[in-house]
Amino acid sequence: MEDENQGEIGSIFDLKLDDDDLLALIKKPLTESETYWESEVGLKQIREDNMNLWLPNHWKNKDVYDYQEENLYQDPRIFISVETITSIVNSRIPNVDVMPGQDTVVSEQAAKDLSKTLFAHADKFRTLDLFRIAARNLLLKRIGYLKLRWDPLAGKNGEIVPDSIPPEDIVVDRDARYGDNPRFIAHKVRNKTLEELIAMFPESKQKILEMAGIGRFDKKGNRVAYKSQLAQKKDIWEVWFHYYEDGYQSAVAWVDVSYQYVIGKIRNPNWNYEDEEGFTGNFLDQPIPPIFPINYLNDGTSYIDLTSMVEQAAPLQRILDRRGFQIMENADMAGSGLVFNTQMIDKADVAKLVGSPDERIGVKGSVRDAVARIAPPPLPSYVIEDKLDARNEIDNVFATQEVTRGERSGNKTLGQDQMQREQNYTRLDDISRAMERVATFYNRYLVQMMKVHYTEEHYFKAVGEDGKFDYLVMKQDSIEDGIDIKVGVGSMLPINKQRQADAVESLVQMGLIDPLSVYEVLAGGNLASPQKLLERYLLFKTDPIAFMGKVKEDEFSREAFMDIQILNRGEMPRPRDEIAPEYLGFMNQYMLGGDFEKQPDLVKQLYVEWMKVSSAQAQKQLQALMTQAPTEEDMQISNQKALEQAQLENEMMGSSAGTVGKTEDKAQGLADKVDTQNQKSAQKLV
Repeated sequence: MEDENQGEIGSIFDLKLDDDDLLALIKKPLTESETYWESEVGLKQIREDNMNLWLPNHWKNKDVYDYQEENLYQDPRIFISVETITSIVNSRIPNVDVMPGQDTVVSEQAAKDLSKTLFAHADKFRTLDLFRIAARNLLLKRIGYLKLRWDPLAGKNGEIVPDSIPPEDIVVDRDARYGDNPRFIAHKVRNKTLEELIAMFPESKQKILEMAGIGRFDKKGNRVAYKSQLAQKKDIWEVWFHYYEDGYQSAVAWVDVSYQYVIGKIRNPNWNYEDEEGFTGNFLDQPIPPIFPINYLNDGTSYIDLTSMVEQAAPLQRILDRRGFQIMENADMAGSGLVFNTQMIDKADVAKLVGSPDERIGVKGSVRDAVARIAPPPLPSYVIEDKLDARNEIDNVFATQEVTRGERSGNKTLGQDQMQREQNYTRLDDISRAMERVATFYNRYLVQMMKVHYTEEHYFKAVGEDGKFDYLVMKQDSIEDGIDIKVGVGSMLPINKQRQADAVESLVQMGLIDPLSVYEVLAGGNLASPQKLLERYLLFKTDPIAFMGKVKEDEFSREAFMDIQILNRGEMPRPRDEIAPEYLGFMNQYMLGGDFEKQPDLVKQLYVEWMKVSSAQAQKQLQALMTQAPTEEDMQISNQKALEQAQLENEMMGSSAGTVGKTEDKAQGLADKVDTQNQKSAQKLV
């Protein structure tokens, strides 16, 4: 854009503008950018050509004879290479590492639960498939896009839904560069029925009906539509933008594609604003659009890549197809042609011949003089060599030789095949890192949206380390401040099972691995991370009993952990039917820690009341156990459980007596203050 227009464009999306002014200011930069990308850069034609090479349309718009159109040779080399890369760099759901905000047991467990929740969310919405679509678009259309949106109708309490957006439906500011937060990015939302649009924007119902040309009115002058008319489909622009008014501001507007109607305009809905009730903080540093680009071949000067692998391989693919076509035509003529002497064989008889081996025909004179076979010209060797060379060069461009595609080369040893695979994976490292970058960005934004939209509890299931299901409860308050998120390097690439087996064998010989990790790999699982392997090994060597899980079960109780999160929100948990010894032990451990001391006095009072309820429940369980008439074996088991529970209760009451006493004193002081304040208020009313 020209410098003289910067002032005007900088205030394009002021939400205080009237709709007409907003439309006028949106239209110019959006249409200019759309023209720039489609015409000046030529993205539309490039994407069409690349798609033809991926689809079986290699000869589309190419000059061929009519008789050749039905038998054109097409070698799907680009298709194979694109799909090979797509599957390699998106082999697994990314492993999201969540670093806790504090060095406490509860904080570490909350970080683990959030990591499991992100994995469960990705599994629920088949996010890996969307990543593969985005990677395919990156290779074919120079860029891929992922998007997150809040759907209030998904699930009981609404849900965050991921989408993969076709790049042709996105228009971004022409001046944006790689890694920028562009001034605007517009998504063309296609084929929305009027009914859907009215559900999305109920306050704009009259505008939507007017936009659709509905001219029927009720007695009050409001536009009304028949049910059949509501099935009409419309495209709209969803324009995300930022502007500067009292600092950085982010917003979104929905307008029709003809730029005549503003259906909606609001501040970025994926941000917790301090002026709103129930402000709970944010995970990101600033509000940004929920659209995530994937770049690969970029020098930093453009928001969209400057080229693609398919474009680099396109000339080679055309050579490959032409050489293959030449070989095919030559093969079709391998049967040679026949020439007849019409003085010896009548033309009518020649016309009846179809080439069947049981055909008979008689001639007068020498048979050799009656019929002659013309051999086809030999095919030059360089035609076949050129075809093979083009095919190999395409594999080199994409780094997808036979072993990378899962095939075995015919003339190489196993060691050479492994070296070739490693070389190819090194070439694919850049695009793999591009997928990991967008996966990190995607999951960070997902956490941000959880902090905004998870005002009610959302439930997920995940497989725990013990092989059992963990039932996870996620709410905006469960995501503590100070956490950080990163996708593990190489966590989306396929696992080399043979290399893992070799590594395990080496570690076993050196005595540097625990039995559980060995059994996991032998059972077909994946080798744990280096940090986890070290933790397991040290625990196995220093405390085998703890390694077997007994101490861990005694130290952690998921039920207590969930109730701690509820209590920290200032709410009272639901009474539990059974209080296990691990529950009381974990609660006791938490109430003696520094995190409990940081809680407000009213929250501490809730803990005191809750522990009274839990202790009473535990006492009832003990009494019920004592009144039963068990067998001798049951009595021994019951006595052991009673002793363990009594010991835990005594330890809890003894070690936390000071904490509870101080908390009760503070709670009593707060109660006295409340009574005094109520008396003063009553006197004022009198």
